[in-house]
Amino acid sequence: MNYASPFSKFLNTNYAPSEQEKKDVKLLINTEQVLLDDIDKEIRVLIDRRAAHARIVEEHSALLSPIRQVPSDILLSIFEYTCLKGLTPIVTRLVEKPNRAPKESSPDVLSHVCQQWRRLSLEHPILWSEISILPPPCPLSQANRNNLAALEEFYEELAYYKRQLEKLNRRILVYIFRSDRCPLTVTFRSADPPYEPDLGDVPCANDAIVDMLCAVSTRWKRLALSLWISKKASPLIRLFQLPTHDIPLLEQLNLDVNVGVGTFSPTATELQAVSSTELLQAPRLRSLTLHRFPKCPRYTTAVNWSTLKYLDIGDRSTRGLHIPPFPIQHSLNLLIAFPHLVCCSIMFMRVHESQMANISNPALPFAHPISLPHLKSLTLRGSGLPPGLPSSLELPSLQTLSLLAEGDATGNELVDWTRKFGSQLKEFTFDYSCLTKSALLQILESLPNITTLRMVGTTNRMSWSEGSEDDDGALLSDSVMERLTPKFGPRDASQGDRGETVDLDLPLPLCPKLRKIFLWPSTIEFTEKSFVKFVAARRRRHLRSSAGRVADTQTFTAVTDTISLLETAIVSLDSSGKTDFWGTLRRDDTVDLEGFVLVVRSRQCGAFQSELLSTEQLEELVAEETGLVRN
Repeated sequence: MNYASPFSKFLNTNYAPSEQEKKDVKLLINTEQVLLDDIDKEIRVLIDRRAAHARIVEEHSALLSPIRQVPSDILLSIFEYTCLKGLTPIVTRLVEKPNRAPKESSPDVLSHVCQQWRRLSLEHPILWSEISILPPPCPLSQANRNNLAALEEFYEELAYYKRQLEKLNRRILVYIFRSDRCPLTVTFRSADPPYEPDLGDVPCANDAIVDMLCAVSTRWKRLALSLWISKKASPLIRLFQLPTHDIPLLEQLNLDVNVGVGTFSPTATELQAVSSTELLQAPRLRSLTLHRFPKCPRYTTAVNWSTLKYLDIGDRSTRGLHIPPFPIQHSLNLLIAFPHLVCCSIMFMRVHESQMANISNPALPFAHPISLPHLKSLTLRGSGLPPGLPSSLELPSLQTLSLLAEGDATGNELVDWTRKFGSQLKEFTFDYSCLTKSALLQILESLPNITTLRMVGTTNRMSWSEGSEDDDGALLSDSVMERLTPKFGPRDASQGDRGETVDLDLPLPLCPKLRKIFLWPSTIEFTEKSFVKFVAARRRRHLRSSAGRVADTQTFTAVTDTISLLETAIVSLDSSGKTDFWGTLRRDDTVDLEGFVLVVRSRQCGAFQSELLSTEQLEELVAEETGLVRN
């Protein structure tokens, strides 16, 4: 806007107007201010009009939201997927599970989104059938408060504790009420306070919670208890005193129970109340986990063995807590007592000869082998593999085997296990540190159908009694990687993806069916170059193209039938973390990287590299795989 002011020539100067000119300037300012106020009013009207139209657009756009088109049954399935977590898996997996998104939703959240979601969540009790309980910690005793300010702090903590406890109790009651008659999944983690809390008229959190849980014990289907019992007449003990007729639906039981913490020494009665619990005899019990649990001579007779199919025995955190794993002798008794096992994981220890008098100790190998016709997955961890055990077992369905044990004869036993069961295994995890070079190759040669292989090296390298004096300890050296790497014949560019073929005059690579590999050496063993060569050979384009069509030549049929496409590789290398593995592989036009998952850990900086996975997916995959190989 161009406006010719009579004072334009004086603007942005030091000119001082006269008295008459001052009056003229003020009049001009007042006139322009009136116009400016009118414009502001018009702007406010336009802003209000715009907000009204924007609200209409927003409200009506919501009608077109795709979530409104989702049928209620599909929406309910999504709710169940995000809310129903189940108990934490405690036995070795039977099959690979697809990646699942983090489950942070709960029916509390879903029921506060909109009227439809609230109606759906309240009309389906199954969404409220999983209860996870973690009581708030008691405030420190006021006996330790030495001044007025400390006492005031204690009463503030006490008031906060009361509010948290009331909130937790209300939440438990809401879940119990809204789940109606649905079977319950209960996870309860708690501990007795290490002192007698000065809570006045506030009951200890465990009393009310135990009362509420026991009142609905007939609806328990899955129960996980992680408890630290450290006082006499603990309310937590009542959970173990329920008779079997009060737990008719219990199918899965996870127990991590420590009796006697700190200065508290439990009596024989208190130990007996926990160790002889009838929870172990639930009529429908199918899955049992015993991590930390009071010693009991009735390990086999105290359990309802006729229905048990999934078993996990032994605490994997014993090295830090100094809690003994499961004796080998009891492990053997378990295998004899539970013939219907499908999945079994045992962490065991050797028992000193002076302690074996009262333990049933079956001699190995057995005169009559144990037959476990349904066992698909077996994990043995701890100190030393029982010698002669492989020849004492008949496991026709075994597909997943994990042997992570230490001991002088472990190398012998690893070879024995793979010699007998290697050809039927699909998934194998082992520590190669106790082997010699020849023994490692023997094991790999015994795995023609393996699809998932995890090899872990520790710094505790032991001798193998059957090896020769010059047979050094096993390393995942370049020569071993070369034996795992397929050899291909000359390339004929005119044949496209089928231009490279397996050279049938050369021996096939070890583990030709391999699809997933986890390599975790403890020292510098194989080079990055040999690893890249291994991946490139296992990701040849014609290996993928052969999967979707019938071969028309004998050579191409050999490729299809003998070598599988590698899908996942997780490896720890002595790398600075700057090596461009993906760039190196992409420069090879014979390599197909579509859908391939490669995770590389640099031992120097501890960082993980992965190109296709998000940070969350990478953390989940690494946590899962490292958990499976941790002894």
